[in-house]
Amino acid sequence: MNSLRPLLPLIKKYPSQIGLNIIFNIISALFSVFSLLMLIPFLQVLFYKDISFLNNSQLPKIPFIDLLYNKWTFIVESQGQETALLVLCLVLVFSFVLKNGTRYLASYFLIFVRTGVMRDLREKVYQKLLALDFSFFQKNRRGHILTIFGNDIQQVEFGIINFIETGFKESVTIIITLISLILLSPYLTLWVFILLPVSALFIGRIGKRLKKDSNEVQNQFSIMQMMIDELMHGIRIIRSFNHMDILVKKFQSVNQKYRSLHHDLLKKKELASPLSETLGIMVVVILLLIGGRAILKGDSTLSPEVFITYIVAFSQIISPAKAFSSAWYHIQRGVASMDRIQSLLQTKSFHEIYPGEESIHTFKDSIEIKNLNFGFDDKNTILQNVEIHIQKGQKVAFVGLSGSGKTTLVNLISGIYQAPENGILMDGIDIRKYRSKDYSRLFAIVTQDPILFYGTIKENLLLANENTDEISIATALKLANAYNFVNRLPEKENTPIGERGQQLSIGQQQRLTLARAYLKNTPILILDEITASVDNISSKKIKDALQQISQEKTVITITHKLESIVDYDIIYLFDKGRIVAQGTHDVLVNTSLLYRQIYSTWNENDGE
Repeated sequence: MNSLRPLLPLIKKYPSQIGLNIIFNIISALFSVFSLLMLIPFLQVLFYKDISFLNNSQLPKIPFIDLLYNKWTFIVESQGQETALLVLCLVLVFSFVLKNGTRYLASYFLIFVRTGVMRDLREKVYQKLLALDFSFFQKNRRGHILTIFGNDIQQVEFGIINFIETGFKESVTIIITLISLILLSPYLTLWVFILLPVSALFIGRIGKRLKKDSNEVQNQFSIMQMMIDELMHGIRIIRSFNHMDILVKKFQSVNQKYRSLHHDLLKKKELASPLSETLGIMVVVILLLIGGRAILKGDSTLSPEVFITYIVAFSQIISPAKAFSSAWYHIQRGVASMDRIQSLLQTKSFHEIYPGEESIHTFKDSIEIKNLNFGFDDKNTILQNVEIHIQKGQKVAFVGLSGSGKTTLVNLISGIYQAPENGILMDGIDIRKYRSKDYSRLFAIVTQDPILFYGTIKENLLLANENTDEISIATALKLANAYNFVNRLPEKENTPIGERGQQLSIGQQQRLTLARAYLKNTPILILDEITASVDNISSKKIKDALQQISQEKTVITITHKLESIVDYDIIYLFDKGRIVAQGTHDVLVNTSLLYRQIYSTWNENDGE
């Protein structure tokens, strides 16, 4: 299966554990068959009172078994049948102990492979998600991504890894058992080879349908995960509307559809095991009829004890075949999940498609935007004929009504979106030609929603520079007006801040993001509505922090609070994706009606 190929490099990292697993599985299967073949002398002791039967025994001439049989013959002749029976029982116990002991060791060594492969696969998915560009996350549901990382990887473990374990172990058992059956009776085994493929055909037809059904179930499950994610992030808004019943009905509809799909899937899954067992028993019955009639008519070369052993040995195939068919169901779900994981891993960001060859370590002169047109598709143009020149060290602001293209332009400048060819130049070179990792190091971005991560304050600050010392952290916190509140916390900078920093206020979160931006020490600082969600006191502290942090940097700001940019070098006014005016604050107030309207609206709302 092509879906299993991505797992092979991960599995090959554990050659010794796989080798030991194979060895112990083979030993376990040999002891399993050996314990079955020992039934023949056991039954002979019970069936025959006269030991003369030993001279005409029909035990198959297998070297290892033949050696033990000779030893057993010596015991019967010298010690008697009762002693031989006791020895046989002890040998059977010993062989079953060895069989199950080696079977455990086979599973034990595979645990290293199983947990290691799953760890490596999770890391590959996580690293891939970090490498993908922003547009991927805009196009894909959060629930879909969460399902891939959570449920799909789990299904790969339960499905494919289980199948590798069960499939090899049971295959070895079946193969060695079939070899012993051939040695016991080639004629009856010919019937086995005729009947078993017919049984496998029925199992296979069910398996094909399981993969398709599994995809539908997983897709529906991702929608439910998305709804839970929306609930957690939007609970305040949901409660404010006070119409939870609408969302409950919507969830009930999605949940019922998932239940129906899952119901149909489980029906097929539960059918696999009893169907395989029933088909196996039907084969046993056919063999009993064929072999039994031959023995009754005197046409068989098998003695009764060998025939019984043959049937018992064949019955041992049913259990591994049942496990194999059950594992086949799980692998169909695992393969469907691996297909989705592989689709994610094969997704390429524009940085991978256009990696760039030019190195860049600093911003020397200017950013030029020439006749830039941009949209995510042909029907939706966001920016039109944008012309901008940003000189190093300037403070530049993008203002305008919501949806006018300001944030999109900032995302293009910083490399979050792929800019059109020759649309944006830095120091005279198309930014697409720069290595993405080099280029991204030139920017520190602070957004309207403070982005913090689960962990401590210090861990969040070290994302900017993992080699930062305590003195630099303290300096950054002081410049960001965050030092005092951090030192009042129980563990200071080692205080856990919870998921997304929710144990801190929005203003405190925002000041920590400013401290982190300072520690990154980039030549260009991008600020996107960073005071939009905070009160006046917090806003004042953030503005004071900015004056310290933005010194000797090129600053690009998006804001609706025009009072905060009155001293900027140049302001670009956007409207419907176009630049409709540009200049200083004083110039725009006197020349642009739209700018005056935005400024007046802000003042009427007390600067909020």
